[in-house]
Amino acid sequence: MRNWLTTHYPHYEPDVEPWHIYLQRQYKHAVDGIAVGDRVFFYEFATRRARKDRAQKPDGAQGVVRVGFVAGPLFKNTEGTTEYDDGGDAEWCWEVPADRFEVDGFVARERLCELLGYKRNYTFRGFSGGTGVKQIGAMQADQLLSAFRRREAKDA
Repeated sequence: MRNWLTTHYPHYEPDVEPWHIYLQRQYKHAVDGIAVGDRVFFYEFATRRARKDRAQKPDGAQGVVRVGFVAGPLFKNTEGTTEYDDGGDAEWCWEVPADRFEVDGFVARERLCELLGYKRNYTFRGFSGGTGVKQIGAMQADQLLSAFRRREAKDA
């Protein structure tokens, strides 16, 4: 089993978007080797780019908010291009489904940075060369899961 960390914009309410790994067109290969049963940690940003099709812009937790498992292979979704209020757009066309979520935990950004060996002020914007997903080692994953279950905010 491999372990992955992925980033997510805060979800709109009601939360109907699946908690999957999402990749823009050019980053399909960022999940080469991913397999059903791999563990995925989901980091939620504090803010998100405002979408043209949504009125509200939710606040996020700025930390790891759930842990799940890969439930199927990478597939091409059919939602097309997402347009943002700032005039930009993104084609989030690749998706890896996840399920079996554990949600009764949390790891704050600062603690996550410490566990992964990043500077404490790292924000995870542009994470892993802009892909938003990265494979992490077994020891880091075990420490992260323990911290998640203890609901770690900062130094523990």
